[in-house]
Amino acid sequence: MRTEYYSSFDEACDRADANRGRLRIVADGARAPETPRRFQLVPFGQLSPGTSSSYLVKGLIPRVGIVAVWGPPKCGKSFWAFDLAMHSALGWEYRGRRVISGTVVYCAFEGAEGFKARAAAFRQHHNIAPDVEVPFFLMPTRLDLVKDHAALIASIQGQSEAPFWWCSTPSTAACVDLNQATRT
Repeated sequence: MRTEYYSSFDEACDRADANRGRLRIVADGARAPETPRRFQLVPFGQLSPGTSSSYLVKGLIPRVGIVAVWGPPKCGKSFWAFDLAMHSALGWEYRGRRVISGTVVYCAFEGAEGFKARAAAFRQHHNIAPDVEVPFFLMPTRLDLVKDHAALIASIQGQSEAPFWWCSTPSTAACVDLNQATRT
């Protein structure tokens, strides 16, 4: 344990501010300020629904959470996920469902080369000119999401200032506002 000595109370307070709560000074029986807790308890009386939409795609994709898409091989899972993600990126209604538009990062852990043809087909089908900016980004790198999630978030945040709403793979869609995500 290290002991530090200060020439004045003000110097000790400045040091405490610099340490952001790691050093606590309590004078004359005053209660030390509470440090933020990682797991905050919310009393029942404060539980009420918010006013923001709870879905990115009404009834299909929650604003925050994970969606699993499953089915036998070659049944169209990745085509469906790509189509849905593109509608979100473009702010288009998806099959009669309201969409909250936002930037999409599509993590193609397998078959990334096929996305070039898929993007060309989507452009052609929907008459989108090649020079139209669409807030959709392909990430064609394999990774271990458990181990590499912090590096992935940091990399995405470092490459764009736009809020990213989606981070999709062919079989899952993790809906995250990366402006509020942590790198730990």
